[in-house]
Amino acid sequence: MKKFCKRFLVFAIILSSVVLSQTGNISGLVSSDGQGLAGANVVLEGTSYGAAADAEGQYYVSGVQPGEYTVTVTYVGFTASSQMAVVSSGETTQLDFQLTLSPVGMDEVVVTALGIERASRALGYKVDQVVGADLRRTPSTNIVNALAGKTSGVQITASGGQPGASSRIVIRGESSIMGENQPLFVVDGVPISNNEDAIPGIHPLGGGTTASNRAADIDMNNVEEVSVLKGSSATALYGSRAANGVILITTRRGEAGKFKVNYSTKRRFDTAIIAGSQQKYHSGDGGKFAIFGDAASGAWAESTFDGSGGWYDISWGPKVGEESAEVKSHYGGKVPFNNHADDYYNSEMGTFNEHNIGFSGGNQDQTYLVNTTWIDQVGNMPGSSLEKLSFNARVQQKNI
Repeated sequence: MKKFCKRFLVFAIILSSVVLSQTGNISGLVSSDGQGLAGANVVLEGTSYGAAADAEGQYYVSGVQPGEYTVTVTYVGFTASSQMAVVSSGETTQLDFQLTLSPVGMDEVVVTALGIERASRALGYKVDQVVGADLRRTPSTNIVNALAGKTSGVQITASGGQPGASSRIVIRGESSIMGENQPLFVVDGVPISNNEDAIPGIHPLGGGTTASNRAADIDMNNVEEVSVLKGSSATALYGSRAANGVILITTRRGEAGKFKVNYSTKRRFDTAIIAGSQQKYHSGDGGKFAIFGDAASGAWAESTFDGSGGWYDISWGPKVGEESAEVKSHYGGKVPFNNHADDYYNSEMGTFNEHNIGFSGGNQDQTYLVNTTWIDQVGNMPGSSLEKLSFNARVQQKNI
């Protein structure tokens, strides 16, 4: 048995030496600008042979069958490189690679003030970017509403659900209890204000409503990109007006040598959510029954109802089933429950229709883009509607 083991061991050594003598190796250096690239991946195309470069960029592929191979080296941020290699039995083929930076691996570039482009990581303040295609996924008449949920640290509040209602945007919370906290809007280098203009109402306590703000005038079909500049460092770009941040909007432009015609349409249906409104108390005040309106619409109030406080102080009437004898007698024993929500909102669904058409093109010296958008929206509240026509034209001429 011992003799058999010794003979087998000798046979295995001889066999392995024969096999090794029939294979070759490939080694070399992977570098860029004289610096070795640690971890570079080296593979022989169409085979399972391969290796990774060490800390100094050196690699070694052993046990390769003799023949001709295509050797490819890849490394993150660099352009892949391939060379042909001929492997001979018992020899090591030297094959070095010099990689170059890949154009695709360039740093992210953002537009700051006055069209100035800078690398994102070179900025001293936070910048969030939203591409125009993401804004246009959901039909909306106000670009502020379209930014909701797209960036961090941004709070958006709509003044109402009716068509054309203004929307308020605040970056990183309120900074003043008296002044306006909204950021400055800048469209292609032109600053605009998104402040809300109050419309005086008839409410005795001084309340009212708000008109649509200027952000609603921006056509989202014409937006290429939106950059949200945060922090006090952004103020230096636009002065004290940008103390609360900047919403920087870059519009689309034509491409040289590419003539394009685009058309898109959107349609949306809206339904008022009124489920969950209280069904326990009648209309009135202080537990006294009253239905408001004119006599033709069935307005009536029990004799003990005191309406001198004005409509803005009215709270609720009696609980259903606990009406006074006068109220039950007036309605013949069955007091109707007036659901004002159903009476107020339109019975039909609200609609949103948008049509956009445009064309663009140009040459190496001049590019152009023309875009038109028509929006027709009907809300769920009576008399609420919006018709909006936007026309944009942009022509760029290179300096000669």
